[in-house]
Amino acid sequence: MKYFCHLFLLFIYSCVPYGGQVSSDIEDSKKMNVFKAEYISKNKIVKINDTILLDIKEIWLEYNWGYSSDGSGVFYKNNNFQLIIILNKKSGYDKLDFFTIFNNEEIYLRECGNYCLMCNFKDLPKKEIIWKIEKKRKSIQEKHDIINSFIFTQRNF
Repeated sequence: MKYFCHLFLLFIYSCVPYGGQVSSDIEDSKKMNVFKAEYISKNKIVKINDTILLDIKEIWLEYNWGYSSDGSGVFYKNNNFQLIIILNKKSGYDKLDFFTIFNNEEIYLRECGNYCLMCNFKDLPKKEIIWKIEKKRKSIQEKHDIINSFIFTQRNF
């Protein structure tokens, strides 16, 4: 059943306008010619709470992209972007469902693999992205309970 749910979610995700492929790392993104910028986190380890830690390996911004149906290569999906966060390891990650990570534009991080988080941007994001961590709300009317925050800054080359 769990396998079916993962396949169903993958199918649904691939049907949304921002769906597409995700590069495996920064080098892959550059090789595919979809790389836009690298970001760094002030703290290599982001603390969600006392038991959940995210150990960040690399962060990059790339164009939303996919493979063309005729096999001719890579194409950009509109002019949208996706931010990819690769983790070294996860501690207590199975409990991440109890929290929401979002920024001021109400863009939310979601899983894109075992050690991967991502989000989509309709426009080029700012050079500094502030993320907030809140306990998941039971209803939209419930007040935000921000427990922590962290910042990603675009690396200058």
